[in-house]
Amino acid sequence: MFRINSKIVILAIFAILFLSLISYLLFNYSSNNDQNIVEVNLFGGEFDGKYGFGLSNDSLSSPGPTIYLNTDQKVVLKFTNTGDIPHTFRVINNLNSTEQVLFGAFIGESLNPINPNNHSKVNFVTDEVGSFFYICNIPGHLDLGMFGELIIKN
Repeated sequence: MFRINSKIVILAIFAILFLSLISYLLFNYSSNNDQNIVEVNLFGGEFDGKYGFGLSNDSLSSPGPTIYLNTDQKVVLKFTNTGDIPHTFRVINNLNSTEQVLFGAFIGESLNPINPNNHSKVNFVTDEVGSFFYICNIPGHLDLGMFGELIIKN
């Protein structure tokens, strides 16, 4: 007859449980981290006498698309200037007060913008619930429609 060694069975059970725990920790940890990072590709430029933003070069609109995010998300935003003149990107609280940048989310400044056919990235964390705006803060561009809404939900 075949005799089963109880020590080997117990060791095999512990090995299976240990490997299961390691697999759970590795895969659960990496998937939780990936779920909290959002990549946004935003394009900006001129079209039909207006200035606008879009989620692709072919979809520029004024206002730009509404971007929906959740709180405590890590955002990697890439802004590509597909226009013929310099542009910028920044997140602000309201369209009447364009100076205060929220979440540290800005790319370029009026005196140091993103030039045509160039891009840049900014990383930020959405730590506040609400309705905000993203704009190009070069003088006159907001008036020509270069803005969009950013909504952050729980």
